[in-house]
Amino acid sequence: MALSAERCLPFFKAIRKVKNFVWTDDCQKSFEELQTYLSSPPLLSKPLPGENLFLYLSVTKVALSTVLIREEDGVQKPIYYISKVLQDVLLSPEASGRLVNWSVELGEFDIEYKPRTTIKAQALADFIVECTLPEEPPQLVISAAPDPWNLYVDGSSALGTSGAGLIVISPEGFTIEYALRFGFQASNNEAEYEALLTGIRLAHALKVDSLSVHSDSQLVVNHVLGDYEARDERMAQYLNLVKTSAVKFQNFTIRQIPRDQNNQADTLSRLASTEETDVRRSIYLELLKDCSISSQIEVETIEQEPCWMDMIITYLSTGELPSERHDARNLRVKAARYALVEGTLYKKSFSLTYLKCLRPSESIYALQEVHEGIYGQHLGGRTLAQKILRQGYYWPTMQRDAIEFTRRCDKCQKFAPTHTPVVPLTSIVYPIPFAVWGMDLLGPFPMASGQRRFVIVAIDYFTKWTEAESLATITSAKCEDFFWKNVVCRFGVPRALVVDNGKKFNNNNFRTFCTNLSINLRLTSVAHPQSNGQTENMNRSILQGLKNKLDEAKGAWVDELPKVLWAYRTTPHSVTGETPFLLCYGIEAMLPVEIGVLMIRALQFHEVNNESGLQANLDLLDETRTQAHERSVVIKQRVARYYNQRVWSKQFQEGDLVLRKLEVSDPKAATGKLSPNWKDPIVL
Repeated sequence: MALSAERCLPFFKAIRKVKNFVWTDDCQKSFEELQTYLSSPPLLSKPLPGENLFLYLSVTKVALSTVLIREEDGVQKPIYYISKVLQDVLLSPEASGRLVNWSVELGEFDIEYKPRTTIKAQALADFIVECTLPEEPPQLVISAAPDPWNLYVDGSSALGTSGAGLIVISPEGFTIEYALRFGFQASNNEAEYEALLTGIRLAHALKVDSLSVHSDSQLVVNHVLGDYEARDERMAQYLNLVKTSAVKFQNFTIRQIPRDQNNQADTLSRLASTEETDVRRSIYLELLKDCSISSQIEVETIEQEPCWMDMIITYLSTGELPSERHDARNLRVKAARYALVEGTLYKKSFSLTYLKCLRPSESIYALQEVHEGIYGQHLGGRTLAQKILRQGYYWPTMQRDAIEFTRRCDKCQKFAPTHTPVVPLTSIVYPIPFAVWGMDLLGPFPMASGQRRFVIVAIDYFTKWTEAESLATITSAKCEDFFWKNVVCRFGVPRALVVDNGKKFNNNNFRTFCTNLSINLRLTSVAHPQSNGQTENMNRSILQGLKNKLDEAKGAWVDELPKVLWAYRTTPHSVTGETPFLLCYGIEAMLPVEIGVLMIRALQFHEVNNESGLQANLDLLDETRTQAHERSVVIKQRVARYYNQRVWSKQFQEGDLVLRKLEVSDPKAATGKLSPNWKDPIVL
């Protein structure tokens, strides 16, 4: 059992390479042993405490195996086994190969191999040999043309629907099956041409240099070869498009084959032209809405206005520099911090991956989407710029543009809170995630569906993760149920819970609930909500987010509540420097702006690499949380010093345009928690 690597080595060597494939007796024997082993796999045993275990080690020329055994009633049972094939350094037969491999392995431990100094006589001899011209001129060696890729195409036209099928085979034997369903009615010849053009486009995407096309359509093949004349106007357009696309290959050939040699492509074309969806093989199926020569061409207007990116893209793509020496030097220095990937400019970031550079029109979209989109929270200018940066986008004036954008936002001005500190700030720091939670109630709101008027809010003091739920009535039982479902069942039993002195918390039932879970119930000072400042700040954030999103539709606050929570969870917190989502799960969430303006993370997603990356992020999560705690301590000390200073008083002059306090100028206009703080401006 433990010698599986050695026994299966001939079998895996035979299937490792497609070329020079040889099936030997050893391969057959290994294959049969592998079948026997897979059909009846051994059962591993569980060791008992204090039991003696036996370790067996086997070393051969090609493999290293070991197995851990325990004995039960005189029978040996395996616990764990390993069987590995020797590779790289240990398997290299040549001394020079071993030295090179060992130097690579030892480089990890800062062990450097230094060869002997150069012998002058040998250096002179090498120089003469390398620089002496031969008597006869060297012959020009022409490399052989690359092996062609084979493309099998076929089109099918049925009543009501049409389709095409194509098969691409690489020189190594790798096969791609592709079925194409048309969203338009096409004749049989048009379907054949569409299949050929799709195959050519696919070959261009695969960067194929040499392509050999096989088709059973006599008309299409002879059109391309020039033996038949394309008299029909549509056939002539198809033929011209094929010839234009074919010249991009170094070598392009097409030939006609019998239909019985093109059965697989014919089956794919019939599959695409029917309504059958029960496909048990891995086949690429695409819907082609318009034909390749359609006269109704959709033209998408792309604004290529002159911007800061043009000179950098030109330099990185062509090496062109400005004529002025000073400008050329500055461009070289600036371009070193950028990279051009498939025509898209990215900035090399210090803390994140590549940042996609945006043009002015794209930057305006990003500002609008992040500031007031479905997950926007009408953030301040600096926080708005930071969130866009963390999503992977960049332009040189993003912070200045974000500040200016928020200053022009009408909702941000009308719903802006009033900051009037009256007492010194006392900071409270909790270094353990999900150990201390704060809970409070928010409301009443305008009546919503289910007669819901209140919101119960709970927030973790360390990660700033927030849970909230709408309620119709306030009872102690509902508070217990919310805390059990949203906090205890998801994040575990906390050490402490901070609440106010309201009757829904300060009662025997709720105290018994906390005592049974060993939760330290902490009541804040009477008439002093600042004692539970973390929850109060979260209440203000939720209220501000609902105000900005609802405008006049006050009764829809229940539907907007999850969006406000999602916006808060994906926004970097000013204290920790990280988003609550990252501190909770170890990775940033995927946001809609990354789909609207495609990002590297969405374009280059790989399931296997993503799984290993998520595991690595979880391993590094403790370090991230420690850094967030250290940052929160420093930030809170700094905020306390700033907060405890004298309040800055605003000075107004005659003629200034100012907003009026709603509760003072028009108390009747207030409609509850979702009312704006300020009214239309007046001139002093």
